[in-house]
Amino acid sequence: MSVMFKGPNRKTEAGFTLIEVLAALLIFSLAIIGLSQAGSQSARAVSALDSKMLAAIAADNQLILARARGIETGIMEGETSQLSRPFRYSVETRPTDIPRLFQITVKVSELKSSQVLEQRIGFKREIVPQETISSNDIPPNDIPPEDEVP
Repeated sequence: MSVMFKGPNRKTEAGFTLIEVLAALLIFSLAIIGLSQAGSQSARAVSALDSKMLAAIAADNQLILARARGIETGIMEGETSQLSRPFRYSVETRPTDIPRLFQITVKVSELKSSQVLEQRIGFKREIVPQETISSNDIPPNDIPPEDEVP
């Protein structure tokens, strides 16, 4: 009598085939690539918002300084920094249609780029010193007699 050796029954074996494992790895790697791209886009957006916020602070500061100075029409340019980030600014002062009213436009961009990140517009009125009026300039009929002064 001969004994026949039967191999393992393939229907009863449990596990994944090589093709199934490779397909699962492919799906997993595509998902990881998509998630990493979304994360890098989010980081770029946060960086852009951070630059815009710092540029807004620089623009506000330059507008305040321009309003504190005397009125000089024209364009003034310079560089400033916020939290160690360098920015370029331009301050343009020009007259408006209203006499003695000037418009101040501040534009701020990153030092390495010409794209304007923030812009502020403000106004400043030129104050003309009024002449002082002495008591000698008041006509005599407007001065009450001394006995009527309370």
